[in-house]
Amino acid sequence: MIISNSKRNIEMRKGDKDMQITLHQGIEPFTIAYQPIIDLRRNIIYGHEALIRPKTCKPEDLINKVTKQGRLLELELSICSIVAKQFSRKNDGSVAFINLTPYSFTYNDGEEIMKALSPFDPASIVIEVTEAIKLSKDISGVAKVWHDKGYRLAVDDISQGYSRLSAVAELMPDFIKIDRPCITGAVKSKSWRKVLESIINMARNIGAKTIGEGIETEKEKELVTEYGVDFAQGYYFGIPSLRLLSRQELNSRNVL
Repeated sequence: MIISNSKRNIEMRKGDKDMQITLHQGIEPFTIAYQPIIDLRRNIIYGHEALIRPKTCKPEDLINKVTKQGRLLELELSICSIVAKQFSRKNDGSVAFINLTPYSFTYNDGEEIMKALSPFDPASIVIEVTEAIKLSKDISGVAKVWHDKGYRLAVDDISQGYSRLSAVAELMPDFIKIDRPCITGAVKSKSWRKVLESIINMARNIGAKTIGEGIETEKEKELVTEYGVDFAQGYYFGIPSLRLLSRQELNSRNVL
């Protein structure tokens, strides 16, 4: 999951009217930025990760604030509604990756969030469950509900300890996101390459696809491609943008 709030991380474009600041009484104004996720085998944009961008604070600070206010579900319902409408208008078959906290993911077995996403085909949505260390004991049952409804799930920061492995066991995700420290380590270290290889093998054993996060250099791209990582995202391919990018725009940057 990428939550940096630096202005350099957002590509502002004149005329972007789709991603306007969303106002809710008592909640910090925010925009939604999108970072492309690339299919490394087909060299096309597979989808975009939706990233919340508060106007005056960091994303994690906004999450903490609304959690204390008891308005976390309200915030995440708003995000899901905005993203679903954006992707429904795009209508080109690309996939939306949406971050959800365990609270909203499990609330009423996910029914409220699914209603917010209802304008958009579940097959084109991947729910990325954040804060894996805080997963509830009954989350595997809720994950089955999501899967049965046609949604796919993702777990991120897989090299960051036991809690992430526990999340894999409980959620049986369709995508496992390999964090940047693992990838940069694998560029330099044989031991990290073994870790990377073991993660890829684990994903294949449970039928999950892998996504390399934070790809910034040609060497990192070459590494994940060589090891058979399925998808990748990072500044090398495209910075978060206030509108959904087309493949042609990505090609214009000479990265595909």
